Amino acid sequence: TKTSWGHISKLQFNQAKAGQLLNVKPRQIRRYLRYAYGSKALSHAEKTTIAEGVKTLRVGEYQKNNTFGFDLLKSLTQILTERGANVVFLELPRSELSQAAYAQVWDDYNSKVEDLAQSTGAARIDLRTLPIPQEHYYDLEHIMKPSRPVLSAALIEAFKNGGWVKS
Repeated sequence: TKTSWGHISKLQFNQAKAGQLLNVKPRQIRRYLRYAYGSKALSHAEKTTIAEGVKTLRVGEYQKNNTFGFDLLKSLTQILTERGANVVFLELPRSELSQAAYAQVWDDYNSKVEDLAQSTGAARIDLRTLPIPQEHYYDLEHIMKPSRPVLSAALIEAFKNGGWVKS
């Protein structure tokens, strides 16, 4: 609703009522679609087109909105940690095309996430260097079935090392 988004955009979470922040109306039952993208990777040309779109649209949006986004994330993280939650910032693997598309904002993003993790006590798991073959990316970021076990094993290991999962 306008009221809840107004509170969120002003970082006033405690003033918004829970009912304004959550839509508790029952939804129609529908089948959960586990992986909504295909089982065959997009072509390199299709991925390159997406990467060009990221460079021209998403990078500009990041530059315009990152201050608000990080302020919001900091507020949410502080509220969650005050309530006893273990907050983890998870960096998933990205294809080479994705890394290149975001290159001009990558250092800024990394330093802001690192500062945020340190200032709030949140953990950070960075799996961007996980060796995923480029042909196992459906698009720029979504990993296909052959490499999902690799990602799952790395996540489980990271959570075990962080003390969040018992062996």
